[in-house]
Amino acid sequence: MTNKSSNFMAFLFISFVALILAGLFTIVGVIGWKLVKPSLAKPQKAPTAQTGKKPTKTKTNTTAPVTQPPVRPEQPEAPHPVIPTPPAEPENRAALPTEPRARFKMGLKQCLSRPPESYPCAWQDTQSGVVKQFKIDKYGEPMVRRVFDMGGKLLSLTSLNTQHQYIIMHRDEQNINWFLDRQGIVRQIARPAKSNTDLQDYYYYMVNGQLNACLCADKTTACCQEAPRLDGKNHYCQLFPLDEEFCVSK
Repeated sequence: MTNKSSNFMAFLFISFVALILAGLFTIVGVIGWKLVKPSLAKPQKAPTAQTGKKPTKTKTNTTAPVTQPPVRPEQPEAPHPVIPTPPAEPENRAALPTEPRARFKMGLKQCLSRPPESYPCAWQDTQSGVVKQFKIDKYGEPMVRRVFDMGGKLLSLTSLNTQHQYIIMHRDEQNINWFLDRQGIVRQIARPAKSNTDLQDYYYYMVNGQLNACLCADKTTACCQEAPRLDGKNHYCQLFPLDEEFCVSK
């Protein structure tokens, strides 16, 4: 009986002590929570790195900033007119002669140096105030010179034997045809007949320039009395001394 009472009293004592300890722990926990809660509510500042140098103060520039004017793109200059320059003459090419006869000889030499398959060959000269056209249709054939005024009217036509270099025939502005031999002597003249200008009267001469025979377009001898008189001037350059290609030499 006595042992049971002692055990019961010991159980009560232990329970009482446990209650007291539990209450103390509860009070301490509430106090600690209230102390910790404000610190959790405030945001913590990041720690500032400390250096041995003092922070330098920056001076504020109170003057107004200088603004640069906007850069405008350069406008291209108006293009200047381009004056074409004539091509330079090749060094191996001789300058064009100023003398008409020398120019003719140069053109004829260049034509005769061409191979036969490159014909016809032609060139032109306008430096004498008229248009002179020179042409060889086939290799070995005569060279024909046609002279026009600036309006296109045919003034004369001359045929030259290129192998033996003599004038075969010359037609002047009056449509009179002069036929010559190798020595440049007139041996025949054909001119429009007075009765019919579409037909021609023919006159034949000896070497000394005397009339040898005539053949009139109307089948008569009426034209023989009007035969051209050569009067000893029966050479081409005596009849046409101003011909620049064949007679005039400066």
